[in-house]
Amino acid sequence: MTTLGSEDQVRRTSRRDVRAGVAGVCVLAVVLVGGLLWAKWLPYIDEASGLGRTHTWPGGAIFASAGEPGAAPSWSGAWEFATTYFQAVWRAALVAVLAAAAIDALVPRTWLLTVMNRRSRLGQAFAGGVASLPSLTCTCCAAPVMVGLRARGAAVSASLAYWVGNPVLNPAVLVFLFLVAPWQFGVVRIVVGAALVFGVTAVVGRLTGGRELPVEPAARPDPVRLRELPLRYLRSLARFALVLLPEYVIVVLMVGALSG
Repeated sequence: MTTLGSEDQVRRTSRRDVRAGVAGVCVLAVVLVGGLLWAKWLPYIDEASGLGRTHTWPGGAIFASAGEPGAAPSWSGAWEFATTYFQAVWRAALVAVLAAAAIDALVPRTWLLTVMNRRSRLGQAFAGGVASLPSLTCTCCAAPVMVGLRARGAAVSASLAYWVGNPVLNPAVLVFLFLVAPWQFGVVRIVVGAALVFGVTAVVGRLTGGRELPVEPAARPDPVRLRELPLRYLRSLARFALVLLPEYVIVVLMVGALSG
């Protein structure tokens, strides 16, 4: 009787874990699909439509907002650059933080590592690189997600490939490039970008010797009850916001101050 009771308890716990895991993955999917539609996909579709008609890039260098080239570092240059930069990326940055918190708090670690931590370094780089393709973000906006992946134990190669793949193999940027520049530019970017994202990151993972961040199971257990998910998510979101966002602001201000 004791054995049968234990088996029933294990089955109930397993079903409960699966329900919580599925709910967490669904939340992540909603954040990614809804957020990226709002922040990236729809705006880039409009941008590509305009470029298809004009074949001319309408924008300029964002560093011009920091002041004249060669100017001394200044607070005004830092502020102007930061203001211009955040107006351009705040939507993507917000989605990235929301997604990173979902990965950290809601997605079962074993499920995540099954996808990202392949047997070979090349397989890990491929998983991270492919995962980066729909995001269409810059390295700054991809950084919170990479931090979330590493915090959950994703391999160096996979995490680095995700981070580098966002700007280097950004499908929207490639489309823009083919629309406004000779086709050779786009081909070179694809070839070199693929080598960087899928090859160099695998080499870096090998050189690091497979060292992974320690994860304390007792301190960071996977969610086991649906009612635990909201609080776990809010705690993770607060941690990302309080740690990453101030660092983000400081770095952008420093870049602006030194970009004159």
